Amino acid sequence: MASRHWIFTVVLGMTVGLCALASAAHVEPASNAECVVRLQIPSYPYVARVSNSSGAVRAAVALGEGGTVQSQQFELISDPKNMKIFQPAIARALKASEFGKPCAGRTVRFTFRFKMGAADEVWFQYPDTYEITALAPLINTSGRKKQP
Repeated sequence: MASRHWIFTVVLGMTVGLCALASAAHVEPASNAECVVRLQIPSYPYVARVSNSSGAVRAAVALGEGGTVQSQQFELISDPKNMKIFQPAIARALKASEFGKPCAGRTVRFTFRFKMGAADEVWFQYPDTYEITALAPLINTSGRKKQP
């Protein structure tokens, strides 16, 4: 009976020690969403609207001193030909966004999904996904000018 108690004590001690060690190690959250002070949502690019293009892009923003945007990286999740359409809008929006000063040296990750829909809307999905929906513009295909 005493040997079982001793084994239980050793296993319990090792478990508590490993848990303490794991909690002491700083594990950076995948998105670092807590670093966002103010996020400017990218607008749906006009070229994407008129061409009825959709796409999803992952963005990673490396923060420099004082929470400034040091660099940006992009990965297109959907159709590669759409990267040139959506990346500039995302880059401008992230550059205009504000990040926390204590987050220097960290990387903040986002996913932006652009899709055509019934209305202009923006939806947020915790922790780092933004869905930007746009209504396709009405295009006059008759070749005639509209009467005022």
